[in-house]
Amino acid sequence: MATPSKLPPFDKYDHYLRAVQDPLATCDFLEGIYRDLSGKEPLFLREDFGGTFALCYEWVRRSERHVAAAVDNDKAPLTYGKKRFFDQLVGDEKKRLFPLLADVRSAKLPKADVICALNFSYGVIKDREVLKDYLKKARTKLKTKGIVVLDCLGGMEISPQMETTSECEGFTYTWEQESFDPLSREARFSIHFQRPGEKQRRNEFIYEWRMWTPIELRDLMLEVGFTDTFVYCESNDEAQAWVAYVVGLK
Repeated sequence: MATPSKLPPFDKYDHYLRAVQDPLATCDFLEGIYRDLSGKEPLFLREDFGGTFALCYEWVRRSERHVAAAVDNDKAPLTYGKKRFFDQLVGDEKKRLFPLLADVRSAKLPKADVICALNFSYGVIKDREVLKDYLKKARTKLKTKGIVVLDCLGGMEISPQMETTSECEGFTYTWEQESFDPLSREARFSIHFQRPGEKQRRNEFIYEWRMWTPIELRDLMLEVGFTDTFVYCESNDEAQAWVAYVVGLK
């Protein structure tokens, strides 16, 4: 077992990526949905609230025609992504990946095949009219038969507090739901990490979100002009939780 003195410097973004994200599987999932609904191959991905844009990094490596844009208004994760991922791209891959520091509602980008806001990131939008405006503007930035994909978390409503712990390679990952208001559907979450021989690193990430429901998202998508909506769901029986992916088709 590694001792603290022999462990590499702690990197919270790397730990988050290894504990939470699976960019390759997510790319496959998004491509599969788009093919099913449009009959075509998606080439342009826009990752809203993109953070370190690991998803976009994997997307542009799929072929010489794949293009991706990551939009976020937080400079820190974008800067990390540029060092961690952008610098690893070769050839013209760098010319096909666009990290953009901007508000997702005002980003000036070409029309995309797929726009996604995942890991519940859009939950920072707590007002219905503001989320409606975001979806309305996202729709205008989609090509014909393009899709918007948002994920949402459920099942935790049975308790205002919940904590789940997972063993990852070289560390323990803890996801804590600190509070949940069933009336406003506002919740506070935090992420903690612990490496062998170290104290738990608490609150490395803190989120205060509104937990939107699938029916709310579907209603908003239809209100702003999407032709149809679809829901894909996966569950975690052990954690008594589920994740739904709500898709709006232009």
